[in-house]
Amino acid sequence: MSNGLFHSFSARLDTLPDINNHWHYRRELELVYFKRGNGTQFVGDSVKPFKDGDIVLLGSDLPHFWQFSKKHLKSGGSDAVEIFVIHFNEDFFGDVLLCLPEFQEIRRLFEFCGHGLQISNSVPILPNPG
Repeated sequence: MSNGLFHSFSARLDTLPDINNHWHYRRELELVYFKRGNGTQFVGDSVKPFKDGDIVLLGSDLPHFWQFSKKHLKSGGSDAVEIFVIHFNEDFFGDVLLCLPEFQEIRRLFEFCGHGLQISNSVPILPNPG
């Protein structure tokens, strides 16, 4: 969690569908878990649906936003959204760890997520890098 001026990562729980519901990007990587919520995601030049249980990893400076379905735009009730969001820098583990052979796949994942990576129903939906 973020404490003070310097921190390794920040984490939050979003329960309102219109929080950060605008085209934006961040310098940090962003990991999003949609525990409850569905709609259409706009990531870079890709437009795809998202649903309960999806996980999305966004690379640095990748523009994005999520448009929730109309049922979630009603206030409260059983259709409220529940989204966990974590922001972190690529060097979150430190410069040395990412250079170790054991972290090669993590380093490759960070490089690949520049176009966004969606995991839906435990099957990754890879971006079209072209």
